[in-house]
Amino acid sequence: MKNLVAIVLIALMLSSNFVVAQAVVGDPNQYEASWRLKQVIRDKLNVQERSNPIEFSDIKGSPYLNESFKDGQYFLNGKSQGHFYIRYNVYNDQIEILTDVSPENFNSKTPKYDAFLKSNNSKIILDGKTIKSYYYNDDNGNTTNSYFIEVNTTDKYTLLVRKRCVLTPAEKAATPNQADRAARFTIYDDYYMLDKNEQYPRKIEPKQRKLLKTFPAKADALKDYIKKERINLKEEDDLIKLTNYMSTI
Repeated sequence: MKNLVAIVLIALMLSSNFVVAQAVVGDPNQYEASWRLKQVIRDKLNVQERSNPIEFSDIKGSPYLNESFKDGQYFLNGKSQGHFYIRYNVYNDQIEILTDVSPENFNSKTPKYDAFLKSNNSKIILDGKTIKSYYYNDDNGNTTNSYFIEVNTTDKYTLLVRKRCVLTPAEKAATPNQADRAARFTIYDDYYMLDKNEQYPRKIEPKQRKLLKTFPAKADALKDYIKKERINLKEEDDLIKLTNYMSTI
Protein backbone atom coordinates (compact mmCIF):
# COMPACT_ATOMS: atom_id res chain seq x y z
CA MET A 1 0.00 0.00 0.00
CA LYS A 2 3.05 2.20 0.15
CA ASN A 3 3.42 2.42 -3.60
CA LEU A 4 1.25 5.31 -4.77
CA VAL A 5 1.61 4.40 -8.43
CA ALA A 6 0.41 0.88 -7.75
CA ILE A 7 -2.59 2.17 -5.84
CA VAL A 8 -3.60 4.41 -8.74
CA LEU A 9 -3.20 1.54 -11.20
CA ILE A 10 -5.28 -0.81 -9.08
CA ALA A 11 -7.94 1.85 -8.68
CA LEU A 12 -8.22 2.01 -12.46
CA MET A 13 -8.72 -1.75 -12.53
CA LEU A 14 -11.55 -1.72 -9.99
CA SER A 15 -14.94 -2.59 -11.34
CA SER A 16 -17.11 0.42 -12.05
CA ASN A 17 -19.87 -1.53 -13.76
CA PHE A 18 -22.18 -1.67 -10.75
CA VAL A 19 -25.96 -1.91 -11.11
CA VAL A 20 -28.75 -1.73 -8.59
CA ALA A 21 -30.02 -5.30 -8.27
CA GLN A 22 -33.67 -6.11 -8.54
CA ALA A 23 -35.31 -7.87 -5.57
CA VAL A 24 -35.85 -11.24 -7.22
CA VAL A 25 -34.97 -14.76 -6.26
CA GLY A 26 -32.17 -16.21 -8.39
CA ASP A 27 -28.46 -16.02 -9.12
CA PRO A 28 -26.81 -12.66 -8.40
CA ASN A 29 -25.66 -10.47 -11.24
CA GLN A 30 -21.85 -10.52 -11.24
CA TYR A 31 -21.81 -6.70 -11.29
CA GLU A 32 -23.91 -6.16 -8.16
CA ALA A 33 -22.00 -3.69 -6.02
CA SER A 34 -20.15 -5.48 -3.24
CA TRP A 35 -21.05 -2.82 -0.73
CA ARG A 36 -24.74 -3.61 -1.37
CA LEU A 37 -24.32 -7.35 -0.78
CA LYS A 38 -26.20 -7.55 2.51
CA GLN A 39 -29.11 -5.46 1.25
CA VAL A 40 -29.35 -7.42 -2.01
CA ILE A 41 -29.37 -10.76 -0.20
CA ARG A 42 -31.90 -9.53 2.34
CA ASP A 43 -34.16 -8.44 -0.53
CA LYS A 44 -33.82 -11.78 -2.30
CA LEU A 45 -34.73 -13.73 0.81
CA ASN A 46 -37.60 -11.50 1.86
CA VAL A 47 -39.22 -10.93 -1.51
CA GLN A 48 -41.78 -13.67 -0.96
CA GLU A 49 -42.56 -13.02 2.70
CA ARG A 50 -42.08 -9.46 3.89
CA SER A 51 -44.02 -10.14 7.11
CA ASN A 52 -41.20 -12.34 8.40
CA PRO A 53 -38.01 -10.42 7.51
CA ILE A 54 -34.65 -12.20 7.46
CA GLU A 55 -31.48 -10.32 8.35
CA PHE A 56 -28.04 -11.08 6.93
CA SER A 57 -26.91 -12.19 10.40
CA ASP A 58 -29.60 -14.91 10.36
CA ILE A 59 -27.97 -16.69 7.42
CA LYS A 60 -25.77 -19.68 8.22
CA GLY A 61 -22.46 -20.16 6.46
CA SER A 62 -20.60 -17.45 4.57
CA PRO A 63 -20.48 -15.99 1.04
CA TYR A 64 -16.71 -15.53 1.44
CA LEU A 65 -13.88 -17.99 0.95
CA ASN A 66 -12.06 -15.97 3.61
CA GLU A 67 -14.17 -13.75 5.91
CA SER A 68 -11.34 -11.40 6.82
CA PHE A 69 -9.28 -9.27 4.48
CA LYS A 70 -5.85 -10.88 4.14
CA ASP A 71 -2.56 -9.84 2.64
CA GLY A 72 -2.48 -10.83 -1.01
CA GLN A 73 -0.45 -9.97 -4.09
CA TYR A 74 -1.88 -8.63 -7.34
CA PHE A 75 -0.20 -9.23 -10.72
CA LEU A 76 -0.94 -7.53 -14.02
CA ASN A 77 0.66 -8.76 -17.26
CA GLY A 78 2.97 -10.92 -15.16
CA LYS A 79 4.30 -8.03 -13.06
CA SER A 80 3.52 -7.59 -9.38
CA GLN A 81 1.58 -4.42 -8.55
CA GLY A 82 2.12 -4.85 -4.83
CA HIS A 83 0.48 -6.33 -1.75
CA PHE A 84 -3.09 -5.47 -0.77
CA TYR A 85 -5.71 -6.55 1.74
CA ILE A 86 -8.18 -8.69 -0.19
CA ARG A 87 -10.84 -11.36 0.22
CA TYR A 88 -12.73 -13.63 -2.18
CA ASN A 89 -16.50 -13.11 -2.33
CA VAL A 90 -17.63 -16.42 -3.84
CA TYR A 91 -21.32 -15.51 -3.95
CA ASN A 92 -20.69 -12.43 -6.13
CA ASP A 93 -17.61 -14.01 -7.78
CA GLN A 94 -15.55 -10.93 -6.91
CA ILE A 95 -12.14 -10.29 -5.42
CA GLU A 96 -12.66 -7.45 -2.96
CA ILE A 97 -9.92 -5.00 -1.99
CA LEU A 98 -9.81 -2.91 1.17
CA THR A 99 -9.73 0.72 0.02
CA ASP A 100 -8.95 2.21 3.44
CA VAL A 101 -6.25 0.43 5.45
CA SER A 102 -6.65 2.50 8.61
CA PRO A 103 -7.09 0.43 11.81
CA GLU A 104 -10.60 1.85 12.19
CA ASN A 105 -11.70 0.63 8.77
CA PHE A 106 -9.81 -2.69 8.96
CA ASN A 107 -11.55 -3.61 12.21
CA SER A 108 -14.94 -2.20 11.23
CA LYS A 109 -17.95 -4.50 10.76
CA THR A 110 -18.75 -2.51 7.61
CA PRO A 111 -15.33 -1.73 6.08
CA LYS A 112 -14.89 0.34 2.92
CA TYR A 113 -13.90 -1.85 -0.02
CA ASP A 114 -14.27 -2.26 -3.76
CA ALA A 115 -13.73 -5.09 -6.24
CA PHE A 116 -11.19 -5.85 -8.96
CA LEU A 117 -12.43 -5.93 -12.53
CA LYS A 118 -12.03 -9.44 -13.98
CA SER A 119 -9.11 -9.48 -16.39
CA ASN A 120 -7.52 -12.44 -18.13
CA ASN A 121 -4.07 -10.85 -17.89
CA SER A 122 -4.18 -10.50 -14.13
CA LYS A 123 -3.89 -12.89 -11.21
CA ILE A 124 -4.09 -12.81 -7.42
CA ILE A 125 -2.01 -14.77 -4.93
CA LEU A 126 -3.97 -15.31 -1.72
CA ASP A 127 -3.14 -17.79 1.04
CA GLY A 128 -0.51 -19.31 -1.25
CA LYS A 129 -3.11 -20.01 -3.97
CA THR A 130 -3.24 -18.53 -7.46
CA ILE A 131 -6.62 -17.11 -8.47
CA LYS A 132 -7.19 -16.17 -12.12
CA SER A 133 -10.11 -15.22 -14.33
CA TYR A 134 -10.88 -17.57 -17.24
CA TYR A 135 -13.54 -17.64 -19.91
CA TYR A 136 -15.45 -20.93 -19.96
CA ASN A 137 -18.71 -22.49 -21.16
CA ASP A 138 -21.21 -22.76 -18.32
CA ASP A 139 -23.78 -25.54 -17.87
CA ASN A 140 -26.18 -23.70 -20.18
CA GLY A 141 -23.61 -23.45 -22.96
CA ASN A 142 -23.04 -19.73 -22.47
CA THR A 143 -19.52 -18.34 -22.60
CA THR A 144 -18.72 -16.24 -19.55
CA ASN A 145 -15.79 -15.54 -17.26
CA SER A 146 -15.25 -16.44 -13.66
CA TYR A 147 -12.51 -16.75 -11.08
CA PHE A 148 -10.78 -20.11 -10.81
CA ILE A 149 -8.19 -21.35 -8.31
CA GLU A 150 -5.23 -23.24 -9.75
CA VAL A 151 -4.92 -26.63 -8.05
CA ASN A 152 -2.25 -28.43 -10.06
CA THR A 153 -0.17 -27.44 -13.09
CA THR A 154 1.82 -29.68 -15.42
CA ASP A 155 3.50 -28.95 -18.75
CA LYS A 156 0.26 -29.92 -20.59
CA TYR A 157 -2.67 -29.35 -18.22
CA THR A 158 -3.83 -27.17 -15.36
CA LEU A 159 -6.39 -28.48 -12.88
CA LEU A 160 -8.70 -25.66 -11.76
CA VAL A 161 -11.46 -25.38 -9.20
CA ARG A 162 -14.31 -22.91 -9.52
CA LYS A 163 -15.93 -22.04 -6.21
CA ARG A 164 -19.71 -21.70 -6.43
CA CYS A 165 -21.82 -20.28 -3.60
CA VAL A 166 -25.54 -21.11 -3.37
CA LEU A 167 -27.95 -19.24 -1.11
CA THR A 168 -30.76 -21.46 0.16
CA PRO A 169 -33.77 -19.56 1.57
CA ALA A 170 -35.14 -20.31 5.02
CA GLU A 171 -37.90 -22.88 5.23
CA LYS A 172 -40.66 -23.25 7.77
CA ALA A 173 -41.05 -26.67 9.40
CA ALA A 174 -43.75 -28.80 7.77
CA THR A 175 -44.86 -30.27 11.10
CA PRO A 176 -44.61 -29.28 14.79
CA ASN A 177 -42.08 -32.10 15.30
CA GLN A 178 -39.66 -30.62 12.79
CA ALA A 179 -37.39 -27.60 13.18
CA ASP A 180 -37.35 -24.57 10.91
CA ARG A 181 -34.46 -24.53 8.43
CA ALA A 182 -32.39 -21.37 8.46
CA ALA A 183 -31.23 -19.65 5.28
CA ARG A 184 -27.73 -20.84 4.40
CA PHE A 185 -24.75 -20.12 2.19
CA THR A 186 -23.12 -23.29 0.84
CA ILE A 187 -19.90 -23.29 -1.18
CA TYR A 188 -19.40 -26.04 -3.76
CA ASP A 189 -16.34 -27.03 -5.81
CA ASP A 190 -16.56 -27.53 -9.58
CA TYR A 191 -13.36 -28.86 -11.14
CA TYR A 192 -12.09 -28.00 -14.62
CA MET A 193 -9.15 -29.09 -16.76
CA LEU A 194 -7.36 -26.59 -18.97
CA ASP A 195 -5.41 -28.01 -21.90
CA LYS A 196 -2.50 -25.64 -22.60
CA ASN A 197 -3.36 -25.84 -26.33
CA GLU A 198 -7.01 -24.88 -25.83
CA GLN A 199 -8.72 -21.60 -25.00
CA TYR A 200 -11.34 -22.72 -22.48
CA PRO A 201 -11.11 -25.16 -19.55
CA ARG A 202 -13.35 -28.24 -19.66
CA LYS A 203 -15.52 -29.21 -16.71
CA ILE A 204 -14.60 -32.47 -14.95
CA GLU A 205 -17.83 -34.27 -14.14
CA PRO A 206 -17.54 -36.58 -11.10
CA LYS A 207 -18.75 -39.56 -13.15
CA GLN A 208 -16.42 -41.75 -15.18
CA ARG A 209 -18.75 -42.05 -18.17
CA LYS A 210 -18.97 -38.27 -18.57
CA LEU A 211 -15.24 -37.80 -18.02
CA LEU A 212 -14.43 -40.23 -20.83
CA LYS A 213 -16.77 -38.33 -23.17
CA THR A 214 -14.99 -35.10 -22.24
CA PHE A 215 -11.63 -36.54 -23.32
CA PRO A 216 -12.53 -39.09 -26.03
CA ALA A 217 -9.00 -39.34 -27.44
CA LYS A 218 -7.71 -40.49 -24.05
CA ALA A 219 -10.79 -42.49 -23.00
CA ASP A 220 -9.29 -45.99 -23.09
CA ALA A 221 -6.15 -45.02 -21.18
CA LEU A 222 -8.13 -43.01 -18.61
CA LYS A 223 -10.57 -45.85 -18.05
CA ASP A 224 -7.75 -48.30 -17.33
CA TYR A 225 -5.93 -45.82 -15.07
CA ILE A 226 -9.05 -44.96 -13.05
CA LYS A 227 -9.73 -48.65 -12.48
CA LYS A 228 -6.11 -49.54 -11.65
CA GLU A 229 -5.54 -46.62 -9.26
CA ARG A 230 -9.11 -46.59 -7.89
CA ILE A 231 -9.46 -42.93 -8.73
CA ASN A 232 -12.35 -41.13 -7.01
CA LEU A 233 -13.40 -38.27 -9.27
CA LYS A 234 -14.90 -36.44 -6.29
CA GLU A 235 -11.58 -36.24 -4.43
CA GLU A 236 -9.14 -33.41 -5.19
CA ASP A 237 -6.04 -35.50 -4.45
CA ASP A 238 -7.18 -38.10 -6.96
CA LEU A 239 -7.89 -35.41 -9.56
CA ILE A 240 -4.34 -34.16 -9.08
CA LYS A 241 -3.06 -37.69 -9.76
CA LEU A 242 -5.27 -37.84 -12.83
CA THR A 243 -3.89 -34.51 -14.11
CA ASN A 244 -0.35 -35.78 -13.72
CA TYR A 245 -1.19 -38.99 -15.56
CA MET A 246 -2.97 -37.19 -18.43
CA SER A 247 0.23 -35.25 -19.07
CA THR A 248 2.04 -38.52 -19.81
CA ILE A 249 -0.35 -39.89 -22.44
